[in-house]
Amino acid sequence: MGDFMPCCSAIVRPLLLVVILSGVCSPLSAGVVYVNSRVGSDAFDGRSEFPVNRRVGPVRTLQRAAACLCVGDSIVLAENGVPYFGSLSLVNQRHSGVPTRPVEIIGNGAIISGARPIPRKAWTSEGLDLWRITPIRKRYVQLSRGNETLPSYDLPWSLSYLPNAPADHWYREGHSVLLKTEPGEHPALQPLDLAREDVGLTLLGVEHVVIRDVTFRHFRLDGINLHDRCHNVVLDNVVCEGNGRAGVAVGGTSQVVIRNSLLADNREYSLLITELGQAEVTDSEMMRRPAIVE
Repeated sequence: MGDFMPCCSAIVRPLLLVVILSGVCSPLSAGVVYVNSRVGSDAFDGRSEFPVNRRVGPVRTLQRAAACLCVGDSIVLAENGVPYFGSLSLVNQRHSGVPTRPVEIIGNGAIISGARPIPRKAWTSEGLDLWRITPIRKRYVQLSRGNETLPSYDLPWSLSYLPNAPADHWYREGHSVLLKTEPGEHPALQPLDLAREDVGLTLLGVEHVVIRDVTFRHFRLDGINLHDRCHNVVLDNVVCEGNGRAGVAVGGTSQVVIRNSLLADNREYSLLITELGQAEVTDSEMMRRPAIVE
């Protein structure tokens, strides 16, 4: 809700106070938003780890968790052995913490995935164990099979080489993707997925945020993107892997501390820094050196 003008009327002030208390988050009321993809429901308020009644219990989706988040709250994910699908955005003051009480996302080892199954009818046979799909969004592409990121392959000269290319690799041809399978194998018989969500976690204009013990995997662009004006952000024991562009991207005037983390198997960059972004990395592993693009 927006700011309120001071009011001198004794008649109006009690009603105004009720509106403020019911509609604005305060650090004094900071708590925990629980997320559970198995027993949660987006009809719940997120304020209990387990269902209590028709209103109280864990939420089911990341989007609902963000909507329930107040200043200084934490989001706590239950690790159920299956990924959470979707993306999460923290924006401006509502999703910021304070120095003594940062907003935290605590994954407990959970995986957040941006991949979705590829429909059987999306595949077109090209012969010679080659199969074609044409994604709607074509700039960045990532294919996966379960937890495994399928490798891409750069053609050495022309498409005439494809029949001899290795199986279980995919290739770009214009706006399409070609997958080479084992002889006689239909790709629909495999649990093949395509990255559909753009970014796992988007941060914009937030301060005092801590992300810990969570994996962001198989997003079309980045696992985590600090778009601009993000300060006092810490990534602790975070894994960003198998994403279509970067594990972590830091842009604008954003600053981040990355520690005890793994940025691996992302198609272009482990850590991408643009504009005036800054990153401090300690006790972490990256498959590629950080890239600075001005």
